[in-house]
Amino acid sequence: NTSWGITDDASWLDVSTVDQHINHNTPWLVKDQDKLYRILGEEIEDIRKIAIRLAPFLPETANKIERIFSAEKIVATTPLFPRL
Repeated sequence: NTSWGITDDASWLDVSTVDQHINHNTPWLVKDQDKLYRILGEEIEDIRKIAIRLAPFLPETANKIERIFSAEKIVATTPLFPRL
């Protein structure tokens, strides 16, 4: 199905872009709290956009992502895709 391929490619590009943003900004090293909130806010918003795009194809996973990243406090949870 062509639409799946286009969406799949676009979603992976989005994931790659967020990954690059995280690696470039190294939020785990940021000491300035305002800067950290800005960086993480951008990344969280991008992750939530990815979840919306994935919803038609992976509805349960998209819902989990949305629940995790729309909570007041984001906490570690079980992996969405456990390693085999």
